[in-house]
Amino acid sequence: MPNVPAFHSVQQAKRPAENRVYHDNDRCFSARDIPGHDRREGTADYRLCGECSRLDQALVSAASA
Repeated sequence: MPNVPAFHSVQQAKRPAENRVYHDNDRCFSARDIPGHDRREGTADYRLCGECSRLDQALVSAASA
């Protein structure tokens, strides 16, 4: 199942606020690169990662086809 509970990396705090993202899809390559010890639950009010968004939309499209 590609959708997972939202999480973000503690490393996001080092980025400018407008570049901070959270993830919700375990097929996202950026999400896969985040080590478990750097992951935190929730969105932290960040925007959804672009790759996760694309993957989520593909999942919705496939489900409705």
